[in-house]
Amino acid sequence: MLIGPRGAGKTSVIELIRFCLGAPAYTPANEQAARDHALSILRGGQCILTAELDGEVHEFARSAEDERPVFSRESKSAPIVLSQNEIEKVGLDARGRIRLLDDFLDDDQSGRLDEGRLRADIASLTQEIHSHSETIARLDEEIIGFGDVEKELSDAEQEQDIILEGFSQLEPQRKELAEIDEDLVALGTRRDLFDEADENISLFLQNLTELREEADKLIPEQPVELTKDDDFKAARSVVTSMGERLGAAQDEGDQVLRGIRKKAEAVEQKHKTARSRGRVLRSKLDEVQAGAGEVSRRITQLREKLNGREAAKKKIATARNALKKLQAKRKNLLKDLDGLRERRFKMRREVASALSKELGPQLKVSVARYGVLDQYAEAIALAMQGSRLRYKTLAPRVAERMTPAELVEAVEDGQVKAIASAVQITSERAEKIVDVLRSAGTEGILKAEIEDAVEIGLLDGPDYKVSPDLSTGQRCTAVLPILLSHIDRTLIMDQPEDHLDNAYVADTVVRALHDAPKDAQLIMSTHNANIPVLGEADLVTLLESDGRRGFVRSSEPLDHPKTVSAITRVMEGGEEAFRLRAQFYSDHDSRR
Repeated sequence: MLIGPRGAGKTSVIELIRFCLGAPAYTPANEQAARDHALSILRGGQCILTAELDGEVHEFARSAEDERPVFSRESKSAPIVLSQNEIEKVGLDARGRIRLLDDFLDDDQSGRLDEGRLRADIASLTQEIHSHSETIARLDEEIIGFGDVEKELSDAEQEQDIILEGFSQLEPQRKELAEIDEDLVALGTRRDLFDEADENISLFLQNLTELREEADKLIPEQPVELTKDDDFKAARSVVTSMGERLGAAQDEGDQVLRGIRKKAEAVEQKHKTARSRGRVLRSKLDEVQAGAGEVSRRITQLREKLNGREAAKKKIATARNALKKLQAKRKNLLKDLDGLRERRFKMRREVASALSKELGPQLKVSVARYGVLDQYAEAIALAMQGSRLRYKTLAPRVAERMTPAELVEAVEDGQVKAIASAVQITSERAEKIVDVLRSAGTEGILKAEIEDAVEIGLLDGPDYKVSPDLSTGQRCTAVLPILLSHIDRTLIMDQPEDHLDNAYVADTVVRALHDAPKDAQLIMSTHNANIPVLGEADLVTLLESDGRRGFVRSSEPLDHPKTVSAITRVMEGGEEAFRLRAQFYSDHDSRR
């Protein structure tokens, strides 16, 4: 128990403990405030904390420059730390209430990491899907641009037959030119395919080069002062081997690329030769009949146009096949993601039920599936920015009525009616949503985190009032018993009695301290004497300050004379607390 006059540094000690152990706050605002407080104290210094873990003493250290704590042994369960006024803010913040429940779960970090990876993979797949969809749309427009090329070609060939009907003596040259034209079309198509293969393989080899460069950065250099052995020796060997295999793959790819380019050069040479011969023949035919040459050139262009249209159709078929595979893969990942979230929801519901049973009927804790949609709505609004849609009101409405998967599927498939029906808007607005989200991309929408909603109800007369509707004192009354229900983790609180009257402190806070298991550790700073006295604190540390720095004046058991003097001298209600604990006075008097 930390006691002392205001300004003695009690809050600073607690925030340094939080910073040194890397214990998170319950809300983003408190997270930033806690970090700023710790850094303002440390400046260029370092905090060192000694802790006993499983009977062994270990040290944790962290300076202002350290991104993470430096420790001699990692602890699986960080302590729960709450700064001043954080308890009542938890009741207001939806994600703070989620965290309140999650602290009771078994280590769910692996599930969190799996969920993060799934959401990242889903976003990446969605980008690929968007790219394939744009390719298909572009190719569709190209095909439309070709028009009725078959009829144009047929008309041109008929015109050519009429012109050349009287020139039978030129039949061999005309046949040869026709064969050359067909060869040119085929050679041009082969050349395009070689160019496409060259580009794809070159890009792949570039990615291999980047992977090899990244491989060298995977394993950090270990400071020699940490250990005599290289902890990453085996890992570094594996990574080096991976880099070598990537290098070998790159060499093989270079060899394949050289072979493709050699064949491409041969095709290009054939194309030049055929084109040159075609020019000679066409020149002769043009000399006899200019019209025949013009028609011949037009026929060649139309045949190339027809070939281009067929190539575009094949590319569309390939892109659509790849699109279906990507969508099927993403669907499976979305199913896995929903499974992880369902598992966490059930765990949270079990915790809520246990807390309601333990703390009822005064408190009731409930969990609603997918009740916190703020990040999802923000992702929709961000994608709509720059449009004429009123996204600030429309985005939350869409988020409430369509799941991310439903929305993205409707956007990708152009299901305007489905969006209009679900969101209850006109087809024109729904069509605008489809156009805007298609253009902006939907990967951010699927990547957005959706959380369950946790409600804490406090019995107020015959009814329960949820935490956002409670007064400041009532929110503390609702949240504090839940925090004090932790029996397997160290709980550190800065002045938990704020906004609470003495009766509630005695009935709830003190009772929780008495009910805590002997091996449970509770660290508190307080100005209320009832907490250390009635709670029978094992150790009371008095902090004082000379105006420039804080220091420990005493750190003794509750019944030590120094502690008795400190409580009665510096704490609010000190003498009254001792009067409420007559047995303690009796023990103290007997020692004198």
